[in-house]
Amino acid sequence: MQISAVMTGEGLTPLEGATRVTARCEELLGLNAEQFRRIVMLAQGEFREFLRAGSDKKNEILGRLFDNTEYLRFQNLLGSVRDSLRKQRAQRETQVRTVMETSFRLPEGERGEDYLPGHPHLAENLTALAERESAGLMELRQEKERSGALVEELKHR
Repeated sequence: MQISAVMTGEGLTPLEGATRVTARCEELLGLNAEQFRRIVMLAQGEFREFLRAGSDKKNEILGRLFDNTEYLRFQNLLGSVRDSLRKQRAQRETQVRTVMETSFRLPEGERGEDYLPGHPHLAENLTALAERESAGLMELRQEKERSGALVEELKHR
């Protein structure tokens, strides 16, 4: 027995053939026939439970309806990567903090906390410090040139 199917709709070109109609239904619903059957068979109490459930419970219910193993695998993989990156970041922040506290000498009046990782204005603080230090270096170079000129003048007297 051959199954025939026709799908029509206002303003649509009719689709003929079970395969084409099935494909269009799956496209419209976002579900295949098996998934649709499972949802229809889902008990009302379980659906209510699903709506109120946390993400772990929803994953469990969806796992019974659909094959979500690939999504769970990626979720676990991404969670592991996130945790690893957080750990690396914490280690780097500790290293920077140690270097800043032990090796970095700030100008008089500067607060060390303003230059540690995690400070909301770290980039701006470092930029302003570099600009101040650059201006100070320029002044020292000019003073050196004046002193050098005085030395040369004294040599020739």
